[in-house]
Amino acid sequence: MNYDLIALDLDGTLVAAGERISAASRDAVADATAAGIKVVPCTGRAWREAADVLRDVPGLDVGVFSSGAVVADFRSGEVLNTSGFDALLALRLVETLRGLPHAVLVFQDVRETGRDFLIAGDGELTENTRGWFEEKNLAVERIAEPTVHDLRQSLRVGVVAAGTAAHDAEAAVRKRFGDRVNAHLLAGLAVAGSQDDPPVYLLEVFPAGTHKWRGLAWLADHLNVPHARVAAIGDELNDLAMLRHAGLGVAMGQAGDAVRSVADRETACCLDDGVAAAIGKILAGEW
Repeated sequence: MNYDLIALDLDGTLVAAGERISAASRDAVADATAAGIKVVPCTGRAWREAADVLRDVPGLDVGVFSSGAVVADFRSGEVLNTSGFDALLALRLVETLRGLPHAVLVFQDVRETGRDFLIAGDGELTENTRGWFEEKNLAVERIAEPTVHDLRQSLRVGVVAAGTAAHDAEAAVRKRFGDRVNAHLLAGLAVAGSQDDPPVYLLEVFPAGTHKWRGLAWLADHLNVPHARVAAIGDELNDLAMLRHAGLGVAMGQAGDAVRSVADRETACCLDDGVAAAIGKILAGEW
């Protein structure tokens, strides 16, 4: 076999809508683990947000979370490595986004702050955001005008917004901060209602250099796995760095052109067990 570590994005890759992981995907992860390959979840979710869906998949423990800002063991809760904002830069981001109608969501290191999210400003929480916080039992505090002190240990700044508001927020961030940050828009959870409702997006902003490959490369080094022997599978914009830099980058069948353009291989869609197919080819030595 050509690879010692397989990194799996979650939503749209290992995990389908409804928090479902197929039997074929579970079996493929088990087969890879039995063959001596380390399988690593690599997701935009925080580890506490990912733990419920991952806990029943044998062989998974340490993962890359929050799009590379955190490396942690989701079973024990041990955090191995983090990459966060300079507090002043986080404050400037909050100031830039605070005038929007939607709340600014600052993801923080709960071990240091006692909260998973600081909600900045007076903007509204979307219903899907509120439901996610409640479902995952996250510690949330609203501070209308946070200070530099409040924003220490901040790992991500973001906004969940519908329609053009999210695109406007991304444009404002890119204009003001340029290459000092890593910003991208992801498709968000659907809002209950009419099919005519505008799509929901998640704007995620990290310090420059913080992405999934940062956390994955740190973990590979920690495990003494050469980067050339890392395979990564994903479907979204926050997977670009790890697909580009891993020894093998695999795009899911439903991935967009930007993701396909950096991948070495393509597999089937999530609903057609693309993860199982890709792992099967890796185990067979075809890839």
